[in-house]
Amino acid sequence: MSVAYLTADGRAEPYIRAVEGIKPEPAIVRISHVDLIEMHRARRMYEWQTKVRLSRAPG
Repeated sequence: MSVAYLTADGRAEPYIRAVEGIKPEPAIVRISHVDLIEMHRARRMYEWQTKVRLSRAPG
């Protein structure tokens, strides 16, 4: 999985054309934990700190 964003105005068409022909296959993933983070932007980059880690129950 990819996630992206832009911070400037621009045309969406080139990006739509780049992905519209993709036929993704289903995937199975195993998630062992999820982190709750505190995120902010400093020194021209994002920084974060894990506040809580939620572990998945066995089974």
